[in-house]
Amino acid sequence: MDYIVQPFVTYVTNWNEIFIMFMSVWRYQRPDSLGPSGWYQFFKQEYKVILGSCTMDMEFIIYTLAIGALITIIRIGSQKLILDKIPIWLDMNEESRDKFPESLFRLISYIFLWSCTSYVVLFSNYPILDGPDTMWSDFSGVSTIIAPDIFFVYVLQCGYYVHCAYANIALDVHRTDFWALMLHHVVTLSLISFSYASRYHNVGIIVIFLHDICDIFLEIAKCSRYLQVLGGKSYFISDIVSAIAFVLFSSSWVWLRLYWFQTKVLMGTAVASMVLDMDGEFYLVFNVLLLVLYGLNLYWFFFIVLVVYDIITGVGLSDNRETELMEKSREEVRKRKEKTH
Repeated sequence: MDYIVQPFVTYVTNWNEIFIMFMSVWRYQRPDSLGPSGWYQFFKQEYKVILGSCTMDMEFIIYTLAIGALITIIRIGSQKLILDKIPIWLDMNEESRDKFPESLFRLISYIFLWSCTSYVVLFSNYPILDGPDTMWSDFSGVSTIIAPDIFFVYVLQCGYYVHCAYANIALDVHRTDFWALMLHHVVTLSLISFSYASRYHNVGIIVIFLHDICDIFLEIAKCSRYLQVLGGKSYFISDIVSAIAFVLFSSSWVWLRLYWFQTKVLMGTAVASMVLDMDGEFYLVFNVLLLVLYGLNLYWFFFIVLVVYDIITGVGLSDNRETELMEKSREEVRKRKEKTH
């Protein structure tokens, strides 16, 4: 039982340390007043500090926008030439025909992105996962040199989320968590850009590494579910693959996005950074962004719990974000596809 109890005890203890350290910094850096004018002056001052202390080179911006545009072009082109035709070739049902190409493209994208990130984290001899304090081992302020492989992962990931923000509005089927997903993309883009400009790139790499693997399992589960009925025939193997992928998805979500995110990331940014007596000028802004991202992970974990409940009660594996409101969105997607063909 220790392998269950000990992580839980560590998790609770860590939150206590994070809260104490965060509040101690908050007392010194909080707005003069908590009214609108106080918050305005607070964000105005933080904005000046960020502009004066961070380094965002034009090369990063150009590469990011170019990659975002390239991924969008690849997606539109691949869907038109191949992905949209696969459901027809396999004689999928109407609902799966709209969503399978979207999930398949994401699956391919996440496998590629996570492979690049995992190479940097696991095979490039950066000690960023060894403990909460090791992420700061090579930090020397905004003059810190970013290695070429980390720069490549950063522009690749940032470009992908630029594409995701656009795709969520213009290309994807809209679900009930549309605004939560948009907030996720905005927060992720802000974290990636800010961590690059402030040279907190080791933190950013860990966050990216912990998140992408979960999305791979999710898209495998969804693609398998869409392949369940082909030509009017039901294939049991799809249920098995989907169930296995969902177990891996939900367990990796709890372990990586909820547990390791706290122990590897928040303990490093909220606690270790202060213990090491680092300059805390970005402390509140950066940690608030990380906490918002963590809150979104908890929000989507609620949907995972609902799916588990449906499975236990015999309803089956389904996406609890989907409602009748999606029919209108699917119709809009069909119309856009018809215009491009």
